[in-house]
Amino acid sequence: MDAPLVFATVGTEHYPFDRLVNWVDGWAADRARAARVVIQYGASSPPSYAEGISLLPYEEFEKYLNEASIVVSHGGVSVMQARQYGAMPVVVPREHALGENVDDHQVAWAEWMHARGELVLVRTGRDLRRVLDGAMDGRMNLRIDPPTSVALATSERFGELVAGLFRVGRR
Repeated sequence: MDAPLVFATVGTEHYPFDRLVNWVDGWAADRARAARVVIQYGASSPPSYAEGISLLPYEEFEKYLNEASIVVSHGGVSVMQARQYGAMPVVVPREHALGENVDDHQVAWAEWMHARGELVLVRTGRDLRRVLDGAMDGRMNLRIDPPTSVALATSERFGELVAGLFRVGRR
């Protein structure tokens, strides 16, 4: 049997998010070959132990989301994308005070979504290890039923609108 895939993504933000990369990479090193760990690290430093990919074409990104047993994400659009593929995302929001983002919108949004049971919010490396270990040994279920077609269409439209915001004024 193949080892389960743990896929972590920091998104495409130009701010580094070494904290998330280091936490997941450290967990991967300690778990030896119990899981295949892939980290999309963007502008962050690459992982030392896990497989690292700076940026992924969208089709490959979706492939990882679809194949992953566990998805760890920053507090961005990838949260909703992971849910489309049946993952209850484990979210470490970027923090402004740590130089990881322009403000704390990811923190506020992740707290709001967590309060509604839409994601697992993690704020420390110790908590991330506890969640990942719990999912690996079956104490914690990080799978959900994929959204209905109405919810999926809404989520896809949201993604299109967000993508459009980043295309405005660019050629």
